[in-house]
Amino acid sequence: MRANIRKQIGGAVAAMLIVTLLSPQVQAIPPDPDNAALLYYQTLLIHHERDEEIWDFYDEFVKGRTGPTDGIRQYVAGSHAALEYAKLATEVQDCDWGLPYSKGFSMLLIHLSQLRSLSRLMIADARLCAYDGRYEAALDRCLRVHRMAYHIGDDTLVSYLVASGVRDISYACMRDVIGQAWNDPTLLRWLRGELSQPAVREISPVRPLEIEREIVMDLMRMDRVRELADALSGESQEKEAERIIASANEEILGRARRIYSERVQEMLDVWAGPMSYREAHSQLNQLKSRSDPDDPASVLAGAIAPPMSRMYGSKVRTDAHAHAVRAGIEVCLHRAETGSLPATLPTDLPKDPFSGEDFEYGPTDQGFVLRCRARDLDKDTVHEYAFTLR
Repeated sequence: MRANIRKQIGGAVAAMLIVTLLSPQVQAIPPDPDNAALLYYQTLLIHHERDEEIWDFYDEFVKGRTGPTDGIRQYVAGSHAALEYAKLATEVQDCDWGLPYSKGFSMLLIHLSQLRSLSRLMIADARLCAYDGRYEAALDRCLRVHRMAYHIGDDTLVSYLVASGVRDISYACMRDVIGQAWNDPTLLRWLRGELSQPAVREISPVRPLEIEREIVMDLMRMDRVRELADALSGESQEKEAERIIASANEEILGRARRIYSERVQEMLDVWAGPMSYREAHSQLNQLKSRSDPDDPASVLAGAIAPPMSRMYGSKVRTDAHAHAVRAGIEVCLHRAETGSLPATLPTDLPKDPFSGEDFEYGPTDQGFVLRCRARDLDKDTVHEYAFTLR
């Protein structure tokens, strides 16, 4: 009988062992964060600024105007940990910065300037790869900066502007690397495919403007008038607004709320409308400056209204660079496949958003240039994008 019991116990133990071995194992190591912001915040803790002795050389190198120095190489190599953490962050889809919107205009956005600095470090790393002939690695790093821009996102209007600037430096680096790798059609087709992928979420100033409108509407009350004055700090109409606020009453603030809300809605309508760049820019400028100097409510609403023409100009400027990069890839592919540059720009390419027309295209001694056909009204210049084929 004891033998039978031992057999039964042994069988049960064996069965439990088999079940244990066949069952999915619970990992002891937790997964990495599923919020990219947590990884970026850790990155910023270990990221350090460049040394003063390489300051000027570093800026020129990031812009692609000069080659690397030993100091730049040492700085990038010494930033290996920050670059690795940034790489991890760009591989995570979701990003929530955890901003305390309850703070209103006193909310601190220190991380944005630090992220701008981090993006420049990542571009320096990309340019070093290109300088050493590692073009695929360079373009991969450019694409990571591009993804980082979308992570920076549009939580606030300032976030939107920073994200646009980060996108722009990624395109500038891509353009230079494309010129160096023009004879590698496989790499160019890969990049074309990567850039044609739709963004997980488009960034736009619409969401932060709607958030800001709610914050401002809540500030335009007598019990918060001092906070409203602080929010206007730095505006060109600050002194005028201070005078109005000093004599403010519920009737004036009530009308200011209505005027401001209507003006913001008009700005949003212009942004979403079918206007040309010139028309939209003009309309947004007028909406910002349209105030009755004899009406304190109108002056107050105009003073705190956001500079949407600047936001719009930033968008169009970044889109122009993005479109030029995609068009430049097609020109380089033609050169790689046929041995010569095309006589005219290939058809069905992204347009110049300043004019709504094809870019002006022309060969140069060192490659080719794509030129916008209308002036950037904020910068008072016509942008052109040179591709130097080396």
